[in-house]
Amino acid sequence: MRDSKVYIDDIKDALKRIEEYTKGITFASFEKNQMLVDAVIRNLAIN
Repeated sequence: MRDSKVYIDDIKDALKRIEEYTKGITFASFEKNQMLVDAVIRNLAIN
């Protein structure tokens, strides 16, 4: 079993990526961009 700090670090990294991907993007633009939606969903699915 992985240490809980590793999980927290993974979550923080994923949130940083999501912020980078969506910076300056309106929700209307976000929901029209399937690749971006998929990237955000992927980062929300922390293993």
